Order: sequence, then structure tokens, then C-alpha cells
Amino acid sequence: MVARFKQWFAPPVFEGDLQRTHRANLLNMMMIAALFLVVMVLFANFLDPQTPIRNFVIDLILIAIIFYLRSRLYRGNVTFVAYSTLIFAFIFIIITIISDGTIRTPATSLFLLWVVMSSILFDLRGFVLSTIAASLAISALILAQLANMMPPPVYTVGLIHWFVLTLTTGITGGLTYLGYQTTQQALKRAEQEVTKRERNEQLLEAANADLRRYVQEIEHLQAELREQYLIDPLTGLYNRRYLTEALARELVRTEREHAPLSIIVADLDHFKMINDTYGHQAGDTVLVAVARLLKEYVRGSDIACRYGGEEFLLVLFNTALDDAAKRAEEIRQAAAVLCTQSEHGTVMLTISFGIATYPDHGNNAEQLISKADQALYHSKRAGRNRVTIWQGEEVRLEQT
Repeated sequence: MVARFKQWFAPPVFEGDLQRTHRANLLNMMMIAALFLVVMVLFANFLDPQTPIRNFVIDLILIAIIFYLRSRLYRGNVTFVAYSTLIFAFIFIIITIISDGTIRTPATSLFLLWVVMSSILFDLRGFVLSTIAASLAISALILAQLANMMPPPVYTVGLIHWFVLTLTTGITGGLTYLGYQTTQQALKRAEQEVTKRERNEQLLEAANADLRRYVQEIEHLQAELREQYLIDPLTGLYNRRYLTEALARELVRTEREHAPLSIIVADLDHFKMINDTYGHQAGDTVLVAVARLLKEYVRGSDIACRYGGEEFLLVLFNTALDDAAKRAEEIRQAAAVLCTQSEHGTVMLTISFGIATYPDHGNNAEQLISKADQALYHSKRAGRNRVTIWQGEEVRLEQT
């Protein structure tokens, strides 16, 4: 029984629509207060033998209207109930004043309650319009009383007047306090929402920072993996895989710019003998020393790679055939005096070279490397430690 009683007084709740639920809560409280006021007035009228019969009729009509509006409120017609409540309340106040026959009646104080209700429900617009409407209504009632257009006034004062004035003042103050509390709660919720949003933004920023660091780490790892994928781990030169990618790309650029490009293939002489005599560790030391030598003789735009076991390949961009031959000769002479130490003694070495040039000896990477390799083979057959330039089926011995 108690639960059903509480349920009847409870306001409707509209999930996901906080503003609508808030307005429905205010309307529910206003109608409960109005119902309580009308019931108390009805009871007081019964105690006053001088109360006109029309007052009882008005009270009963108001009770029926309140029950009707509450039923519409629970159906979700919040805006309709808000406007209807204010309109019926306004009419009720005017009828009550007219029924008393004078503007000087406690019912006039209900205009204050009506303005407060309008302000709470419709903010500034409700306050302005309700104030204007109340002012016009009071003016019209004053003029009607002065013109003797109202029923004979009732000037008797009794308990009902004290009760109406006290209840009206209490309800007005209660609604004002309710509006203030509602505003405070809204501000508190707004502050909590701002705090939550700021915290979420901080968490999001931290997550973005972590993500950026994670992406940078991935990019760094990708760069390292790509470097490991394209760099020979022993000599630090580019490997054959990188040469295949880069040479095809650079040949396109070279063709577009109509510039020469030279290929130098270098192979260490008697490298197997070095491994057999001094050991594979000494052979690795020799390869590292040759790689360091090659780096000294190539520009930043050139490519130096380890093409095979003891075979190296240089790609010289914008370099004509004669300039490439001079470069190879410089490297050959420097390698001839290069000495490396091992536990079995000093290791001396020589290098043989083969050269081919774009576009004279080929239009693609395979042709150029093949021609340079054939020129290298001629250097080996001619006694090693020399530079040979490809020239058709016959090769030109550049240096011995």
C-alpha cells in the first residue's frame, strides 16, 4: 500500500532525456502542490458557512483538471502539460478573484506563485511573459471592480484567508528553493562532466603520446630491420638485394636526365689462398678492410655493395667511362699497398676490376653488370691486378 502510494507521487522518468525528465519532475511537484492547495481550500470552504456554492464547483473542476494533466504527463506530453498547467492556473486565479468580487483578496497572491512556476518551466521567456500577463490581468480586474462589473465583494476575513496566504507563500518559497536546488545540481553535474571530459582528454592525450612513441618505435624497428635486410652484416656495405632495387630506380632517373652511369665490378685476387693460408678470420678482416677502402673512394650519391663472397660492385652516378676507369685505378693502387695483420703474418692483396657504362654498354641493370663482369673475367685471365673496360666482344685493357 505504501509502495503504491509512493509510486503515485513519483514523477515520470524519460531515459536518455535529462532535460525532459527534469521538467516533468517540476510539473509533477507543482501539480501535487496545487492538488494539496485545492483540497485544503475545499476543506476550508466546508468549514466556512458563508462560502458561495460556485467556489466548491471551481475547486472540484480544478481537482479534475489536475488529475487529467497528471495522466497526460505520464504519457510523455510534457510540453502540453506545461502550457496547460500555466493556462488553467491563470484562468483559475482570475475566476477566484472574480468570485470573491474584489481584487483585494488572498487569491491575488496566487499570481506570484504563477510567475514563479512560469519562470522555472520556461526560464527568462516564461518570466517575462508571465509578468506581463499577470500585470495586464490585475489591471483589467481593477478596472472591472471600479466599473462595478464584478459580483458583490466579500470582505469577511476568516481562517481560510490565513490558510490560503500561508500555503501560497510556502509553495512559492518551496518552488523557488526547488528551482535553486535544481540549478545547483545542474551546475554540479556540469562541473563533473567538465572534470570527466578533462580527465578523458588527458587520458586520450596520454594514449596518443604512447601511441606516437609506439609508432616511432615501430618505425625505428622497421628502419633497423630494413637496414639489416639491405646491409651486409660483415662489411657494412649494401648487399645485392639493395643493389637490385636501387639500380633499377636510378637507371630510370639517369635515362630521364640523359646522364651517364658506370658500373665497376671488383674481385679480390687469390682470396681462397688467403683463407687457406691465414684462416677465415683473416679473410673476413681483409674483406672489412677492402670495404673501408671502397667507402673512401665513393661519393655520397654512389653505391658500394658486397655483390658476392669476395666480389664488390660500385655504381657511380653521372660518371663517364674514363672517369670510372680513373676511379677504379685509384682503388687498385690503394689496395696494392693495403696490409692487414693476422696471427699468421701480414696479408697482402690485389684486386681485379671490370667496367661497363650506361648507355654505351647496355640499357638495363642485367646488361651492365654482365658486361662489367665479363670485363672483370678478362682482367683475371690477363694476369689479375688490373682494370678492364668492356668494348664489344673485345675488351680494352686499361691498366696493368
